[in-house]
This record gives sequence, C-alpha cells and structure tokens, in this order.
Amino acid sequence: MRCRYAGLIFPDGRRCCYYHATEADERLVDELDARAPGIGLVRDGRGDWGCTFGWPYGPNLYMATRQRLLEWAEPLGLRRSLRGHACRAWLTTGRRCYGACRTDDQVAGWPVAPGTASDLNPMPLSWPDHISTWTRDGEPAVIVAQPYHLDDVDYAHLGVIAADPAVRLEALPPGRSWYGARTYFLAVWRA
Repeated sequence: MRCRYAGLIFPDGRRCCYYHATEADERLVDELDARAPGIGLVRDGRGDWGCTFGWPYGPNLYMATRQRLLEWAEPLGLRRSLRGHACRAWLTTGRRCYGACRTDDQVAGWPVAPGTASDLNPMPLSWPDHISTWTRDGEPAVIVAQPYHLDDVDYAHLGVIAADPAVRLEALPPGRSWYGARTYFLAVWRA
C-alpha cells in the first residue's frame, strides 16, 4: 500500500510509512539506522520511524540514497560534521570563518574567477548544492556538493579550486553520486 503523505521511499520506488512497511522494509531501515552513528549521525529527537537520525537531505527519505551514502562514507572513515562550514578556511585550517569567506571577490573562500561575479549577484554558482561537510579522525576531510547542473561560471570557479594546492577536487559525472537524482558529485578533499 502507498502512503500519500508520509513515509520513506524504498529502492523499488514505493513510499510507505511504518504501518504499511513490510518486514523486509523494517529490517532495512533498522539496519541502516544502526549504522548511522558510525558516520557521525546523531538522533534528532523526532522519533519517527526511519527519521530518528539527522540524515542529510536525500538519505532522510530515500533508502537507496541512504545505502549509497553509507557505502561511500564507511570505508573512508568519514563522519558527518554539523559544525563544519563549507569553505576553504574550515577545510584547510579546521576553523570556521563565520561567513567571511563570502565576499564580492571570493566564494567559499576561493577567489572568484574573473567575470563570474557582479555587484547584483556575487555568487551566481550552481555547484554548491546539497552541501555536506565531513571529518576523518576529528579533522576536516572533505566538502561534498551534489548539484543538478554545472555551467561555465561553475566550471571557472571549480578550476580555481582545483588549482589550490591545499585541496584536491574530485568530480564525478551525473548519476555517480550517493545523492542520486542525476546529480554531479563534487568532493573538495583536504590535501
């Protein structure tokens, strides 16, 4: 049975709540939730079945996405950081810049490529979508973005990031991310 207004979305495309879930659905959710603390997720207090941990957007509803996230993060020893700030300062020094990274001449702490910003819109970028920050051994490790599309402005800014010797940019084509939905996978790793 399909729940119209609530529930989780399973790998076969069904959306259902706890009351309509099969035993296999329940086992899958319970198994994935049991692994959540291993990647740094904490209980968020809601208490709803399948939503007791602070899964990022996507894995919070889609079980296939949740599985892919765990398959990516666990072998790398990564933990989700809710205190991380998706900028160069946090990634390279471990300190938050509290927004100082977003000015007319820089975005996320990297210089804006010439001709990509304007006085009206200093951040015309698509790449910083579905952002999450991750640590390894308590230190900043990677900033992940999973945008739906990239344009010339994004490629110019990503080129600036890729040229930074303090980081390593990993870019995968659509469909290769844990988020799914035909998104790109962009990971800016601490070098």
